[in-house]
Amino acid sequence: MFKSLGFKIIIRVILLFFSLWLLVHLYQNTTLWFSIIGLGALIVLQVILLIQLTNKITRDVERFADTLKNKDYSMVFSTTQSSGSTKRLYQSFNAIILHSKNLELERERIFLLFQAILEKVKFGVITIYAEALENENEREEIVFMNEAMLSILHIPKYQYWRRFDDHIPELVNEIKQIKGGGKKFLEMLIEGTRSQLSLEVMPLQLINKTHLIITIQNIKDEVEQKEIEAWNKLINVLSHEILNSITPIASLSDTLNTMLEGKTEITDKEDIEDIQTAVRTIKKRSDGIADFVKDYRLVAELPSPILKTINVEELISEALDLMKPLIQKQGTLLNLEDINERDTLELDKKLIDQVLINLITNAIHAVKDNPNGLIKISTQKTPDAYSIIVTDNGRGIAKENLDKIFIPFFTTREGGSGIGLTICKNIMQIHNGKLEASSVLGQGSTFQMVFNYTPTKSN
Repeated sequence: MFKSLGFKIIIRVILLFFSLWLLVHLYQNTTLWFSIIGLGALIVLQVILLIQLTNKITRDVERFADTLKNKDYSMVFSTTQSSGSTKRLYQSFNAIILHSKNLELERERIFLLFQAILEKVKFGVITIYAEALENENEREEIVFMNEAMLSILHIPKYQYWRRFDDHIPELVNEIKQIKGGGKKFLEMLIEGTRSQLSLEVMPLQLINKTHLIITIQNIKDEVEQKEIEAWNKLINVLSHEILNSITPIASLSDTLNTMLEGKTEITDKEDIEDIQTAVRTIKKRSDGIADFVKDYRLVAELPSPILKTINVEELISEALDLMKPLIQKQGTLLNLEDINERDTLELDKKLIDQVLINLITNAIHAVKDNPNGLIKISTQKTPDAYSIIVTDNGRGIAKENLDKIFIPFFTTREGGSGIGLTICKNIMQIHNGKLEASSVLGQGSTFQMVFNYTPTKSN
């Protein structure tokens, strides 16, 4: 207790008040001026010592605060020359400094770890403060930029965003368009080479400061590979269809040529019938090639959609009115679920009718061998998408065929043209939507028409 800082201060305050009382008493009741002067000097000394004592603690607290502020973790408060509460205070200061030092080391370790990871990834990463996009200040620094970004864009490692903006203004303009978050695909001329880039911006709020994490990936090789694969698939389909038609035509033409060789007149009735049959077959296969070319053109040349606000329930009802006779004739059950009569979408009704009717037709064919066949049509709404879903409990689609069903002229249905789902997918794409499929062999399939969706009050 006697070593306590508080005890020392209390004792000094008591002595100071006692000295003041004694000074007043002597001044009022005696003429001992030397004693009064000496006591006054003692009081001044006591005040100075008290101030020094409190100032020492204040200076130590300030040193401790500066240590934390400046992250000078080399500071150590000596506990060997102090005692009591002062010693405990210094021990607490040292413990806090050590803990802060360990936290800083751990934070630095994690930062270096993530930095090393980001340096190893194959896509470019750059981090800036959000205000750098609008601020013309040349001192706005780039927080982080990895080596992949330098390699993709063929730029030096800039310290300031303004330099980056001056070097690649076209890219910066694209970033500004999606600064609130989003993804874009773009083509840019970099060092004389046309590059295809995937650009994504993600805003991140950290301690009252908005950061923008910008990632860029050169997808030219991937796109070219996909294009090659698509061309190969298309060539295989075209080759298969054309060869299937040309082979019998060539064979029949050769047969006709043999039959007519050396003959000036044909009077045999059997020969005439054979020639007529061959000609009819050639005509049929020629018509088949013509139909194939028409179908191909239909896939490649869809009209631009004329968008109007359409009620979803009415859209589905009109499609079902057309298909119900076939559904009822087959004895298939039909269920409608979760369809809100007030839901509306911006779409081209004629084109979307074609998609919906095609999906229902496929579902009807899928369940025709199932005595308990069921087709279900439902809708699903999320904050940014609206889906019309057609589900059946038919034969399903084999896993190896599921990624081929949208390829032109690929079909697993006898008599199918193989272009229906291709056209449906293309129609959804020109509506800025998508057509998704899932299936389990022997259990059924689900096709989902997904539209980008902006809620309105009527919805």
